[in-house]
Amino acid sequence: MVDPKGTANLLHQHAEYNKLSDEYSPEVAAVLTQKNLSRSNVQVSVEQVDGWHQINEASIKGHLDLESESQIATAQATAVVDAILRPIVHALPEPADVVDESEVEDVDDEDQDEDEDEDEQDERPSLGDIFGYEDDEDNEEAAFDHILKLQENAG
Repeated sequence: MVDPKGTANLLHQHAEYNKLSDEYSPEVAAVLTQKNLSRSNVQVSVEQVDGWHQINEASIKGHLDLESESQIATAQATAVVDAILRPIVHALPEPADVVDESEVEDVDDEDQDEDEDEDEQDERPSLGDIFGYEDDEDNEEAAFDHILKLQENAG
C-alpha cells in the first residue's frame, strides 16, 4: 500500500479508481470511493466523486494549469485597478514645490493673525451644503456616488 498522504497517494488513488472503473463500471468506482471516504468521515456525493475524477483526468492530460490561471486573474485584476485609478491619479493636482527654510521670511504675529482670518473666510462648503441631506452619512454616500459617476464619464 502507498503512503496514505501526499501527491503519490493522489496518483495511486486515481490509478485505482481507473482500474475499478475499467473492471466494473464508472458508477461502481464512484460508489466504492464514496463509501471509502465516508469511513474517514468525509461526506461526498457520487456526483462529487465523479467531478473529482474528471478534474484528475484533466490534470493528468495537461488540461489543468492553476498557476497559469492565477497569473491571468492577477493580471486582469491589476488591469481593472489601473483603469479605476488612472483617472483619479491624473485628476490629482501637482505636488507643491518644496520651500527652502532659508527662503521663508519672518512673519509678524499680526500678519499671521490676518492670514488665519482669511483662511476662515475661505472655508469650503460642507458636504451638507453641497448635497443638501441632513444626515452626514447620506451626504458622504452622495459624494461617493458623484465621484463614481465622474470616473465613469471620464473613462
